[in-house]
Amino acid sequence: MLSPIALATWIAFCMPGADSAIAFAMVMAGSGGNPDLITDAQGQTRKMQDLKNPNAEELYVGLTQIPARQLKARGIPVELALHRCTNLAIGWHLWSEAHATAKVQQPTQWKAVSLAFSIYRENRAVLETPYSKKATDLAISHQPIAAAPHGSRLYNEVAADWANGQRLLLRLEYPESQLGRSQIMGHWIRATTE
Repeated sequence: MLSPIALATWIAFCMPGADSAIAFAMVMAGSGGNPDLITDAQGQTRKMQDLKNPNAEELYVGLTQIPARQLKARGIPVELALHRCTNLAIGWHLWSEAHATAKVQQPTQWKAVSLAFSIYRENRAVLETPYSKKATDLAISHQPIAAAPHGSRLYNEVAADWANGQRLLLRLEYPESQLGRSQIMGHWIRATTE
């Protein structure tokens, strides 16, 4: 489990420009801060080998509990989504897409946020699902948490792991991936590798 300060540090490194309250809520409502968590639709913990099963599309992966069906639909290897930083970046990208759709359907700010959580998690536009309600409540009640100070042990550990994630991104090639062609992911990759 990541501590709140560790999570804030990961969000600062891996989700440039993200709303920290939404990002924090996405993680806490989904994985509770467990970067290795894999669950099914009922919230039961699953194992890594379950990602290779035919029903793997019904599983949720990592910190932001990315729906495996979203990864498959975009041609993104699961290995990429299991790294903390790339999971946060992909999760934020997918949530941002869902939020763009939700804002068209629901002009009220917090209802659009709730709808976006529902679209992100369940791929359906239902205003209040258990996940979207929990995530929205967490976002509304979020108290800002500062990232670890520059030069601290935690900061340096996150920076080193972030750099490993950049190497992972460069090693994995997925040209057929919709996410790889997206402007948001392209911007994130450029911003984090320059």
